[in-house]
Amino acid sequence: MDEQANVEQLQKIIAGTKGWLMFLGILGVILGSIYGLAGLIGSIAGAMDFASNWVIMLTTYTLLVANLFILGVICIKAARSAKQYLNTSHISELIGYLDYIRSYFKAMGVLIIAGLVLSTIAFIISIIIIGVF
Repeated sequence: MDEQANVEQLQKIIAGTKGWLMFLGILGVILGSIYGLAGLIGSIAGAMDFASNWVIMLTTYTLLVANLFILGVICIKAARSAKQYLNTSHISELIGYLDYIRSYFKAMGVLIIAGLVLSTIAFIISIIIIGVF
């Protein structure tokens, strides 16, 4: 393939990801906002009820909201960079797009590793408390 064909194929691939990135970004921001509001209302209700787990609930929802919101913003920025690259064909816009994609996957990887570690710790603690072994 010649260089022009490679560029056209690259632009076609980026054009295909642009819409999905914007969709996921907007969805992440909206869900983050809804979860944040639900967590705040639930935490206030728990605090008024003197429930002992309201702090845990507030912390959990805050982390969830932050993750959804940040990942959503990264997706929106990536979609905008993709659009800019498709309009201008400047390599700096392509680099920006790829950098946002890298940031998204790095953040997802950290979240998955953290989830696996926390799940393993919770499993071990539950086995110790229940005394299965």
